[in-house]
This record gives sequence, structure tokens and C-alpha cells, in this order.
Amino acid sequence: MHLATTPEEQQAWMSQWRNAAIELEKVKREELQALTDERAFEISNMLLRMGPFPGCGRACSQDSGLVEQQRIFGRARR
Repeated sequence: MHLATTPEEQQAWMSQWRNAAIELEKVKREELQALTDERAFEISNMLLRMGPFPGCGRACSQDSGLVEQQRIFGRARR
């Protein structure tokens, strides 16, 4: 692997990465615009089925947490 050692090579390398970042952002935007609600739901469910995520501390729940939130609010009212 050749490292960019001269200032010209370093500038060319940075320019290439800047251009790549711009193009990748365009691809990301296009993919998100084409994403349907159904496909987003499918993808999120696939991720949730993969199991607990690092740093979760316990088995991650597959619900939204709304029921638990309402239980806490109900107790706070009493």
C-alpha cells in the first residue's frame, strides 16, 4: 500500500475522499427517499430479531415502552 507522502498526493487523497463523501450522501438520500414505511418496518424488525444489542444491559424489549411509561405515570399520579 502506498501512502500519500507529498503534499500533492495528500491533497489529491483528501479531494478524492471529499468527493466520495458527497456522492455517498447523495446515495444515502436517494435510498431514504425510496424507502417505504413497510420496508422500514421490515428492516427494523430484522434488526430487533438479531438479539440484544451491546450495551443494552439486559435483553432488549421489542415493544415501544409506551405501556411501561404509562404505568410509571399512573403511579406518579397517585
